[in-house]
Amino acid sequence: MTDMEQKDPELEAFFEAGRAEAPVPSDDLIARILADAEAAPVSAAPTVSSSGGVFGALSSIWAEMGGWKTTIGLGFAGLVGVYIGYSDPTVTDTTASLFVGGYSYDVSDLALTASDLWAEG
Repeated sequence: MTDMEQKDPELEAFFEAGRAEAPVPSDDLIARILADAEAAPVSAAPTVSSSGGVFGALSSIWAEMGGWKTTIGLGFAGLVGVYIGYSDPTVTDTTASLFVGGYSYDVSDLALTASDLWAEG
């Protein structure tokens, strides 16, 4: 892939043709694009909170983050990260066993025995 010594002459001919003729848009196309841009409505400036102060800044940050759902999810993820980071590993293991059920698989659970193979049903 990185060996630049092997060049396909037929493929190189297509590349050279592509480099030689750069497409230029017609004057009619440029005029239609400019007319369409001038006809587009000018969007209004973004609204700024009139309350100002600290609460106005917090309100705008709250809105930029996506509202209360996103902010609560971000806060919960941060709290879980702090809990995992600062808790003792045995406490985290105990908490994880509440969700998993405290059961783990062993290699012997995966091995088949002769009685498993000969059982009817």
